[in-house]
Amino acid sequence: MTAPLYLVEPHTAPEWAPFAGVRPISELRAGIWTVRERWEAAVDSATTEILGSNIAHFREGNEPRCRAMHPIDGPAIVGASWFAPTGAPVEIGPDARRLTAGDTTVGWVVPSGERWAGPNEDGQATPIEGIVLARHLRSAHRTRTIAGAGLRRIRGTGSRSPSRCLHRDWKGRPGREPRSAGGAGSGI
Repeated sequence: MTAPLYLVEPHTAPEWAPFAGVRPISELRAGIWTVRERWEAAVDSATTEILGSNIAHFREGNEPRCRAMHPIDGPAIVGASWFAPTGAPVEIGPDARRLTAGDTTVGWVVPSGERWAGPNEDGQATPIEGIVLARHLRSAHRTRTIAGAGLRRIRGTGSRSPSRCLHRDWKGRPGREPRSAGGAGSGI
């Protein structure tokens, strides 16, 4: 199914600092590709718009139009910018209404003649490979990162240490700096 692709940005939250409000999450790199490029490869479609109130006026170059959230008429595919697909093609059947990574809905399929009014858990799910960059909690305007439980607050600022979000040791525990080439005992 080739249909226009729309990407939905997460609400602004401290976990997205320092990127929130500066540029769309979908325009950040997740490896060599941006999140947007990964979605485009997975669903074989170009992005029509990036939706989110915090990025509605973003302009830089060749990115799709950025607008505030609005209902989307089908046919369309709506993807969550807080999910980075592997880029492997996903087979979307005619009855599919959601794209899921594990038990998390990360995308929606809007058939012709229907309207998508916002994230929901309705309809048949189709799995998509990738990684959830943040999980939306049940409250409407909060997110938490995967490593959120291991983050510590920087005293007096109320912010979270971004390096604690990005660096994980080989056992996947947050908070340890990765080993780098040329370190003690490396012989370099």
